Amino acid sequence: MPKKILVIDDAPSVQQFTEALTEKGYLVFSISLGKDIQKVMHQEKPDLVVVDAFYNHASILSTLNHLIEHNIPFLLFSDDEHIDDLIKPHLLGALSFLVKPISDKQIKFAVETTLYWHTERLQLERRTDNLNITVENNRKISVALGILMERYQLDNAKSFELLRKTARDNQCRILDVALKISEDFEKSLLSFPFTGCTASTEQEQTKALLLRLNALLAD
Repeated sequence: MPKKILVIDDAPSVQQFTEALTEKGYLVFSISLGKDIQKVMHQEKPDLVVVDAFYNHASILSTLNHLIEHNIPFLLFSDDEHIDDLIKPHLLGALSFLVKPISDKQIKFAVETTLYWHTERLQLERRTDNLNITVENNRKISVALGILMERYQLDNAKSFELLRKTARDNQCRILDVALKISEDFEKSLLSFPFTGCTASTEQEQTKALLLRLNALLAD
């Protein structure tokens, strides 16, 4: 499915953008700043917005705020090479900036580059989010391991093996077991019998602990 490009401009340059980008296989449509731009963007859901940065300055700032807020990539163009002094804060959200006169080759390259870097940025954000989730989940598992190690005088490897075995027996994640242990521990120390095991052998102790962990997950 072709990428949709919205061009916001009233000048004749709209035709140049439309022809150059249509030739590259993009679906291009244009509107003027007098239209309800936010409504149009909501309906059309463009992959990229091209904006004349010098036309109707106040309206442009409002439009750029909307694009930044909704993480819609955009590139700016203008007749004035010093326009960045006027809207410098908003250029932080622009991935490309073109100064007229602009060739068709420059238009195509700028659009391709902007779409590419926006995709890269989204992937980086997703990887960062996934990394943060992984770090937080590991922290929660470590808390549960600490509870088992402290109350049952186990080492880290033995505690983790108990979590892993319980997760496998109950067909759930190790994280789920860890969360249940921490949740129950926080509610009341009495609700989970952390008073140690009276089993005489390590095998008996392991069996008793597994029974307790399985009972927790069954609640």
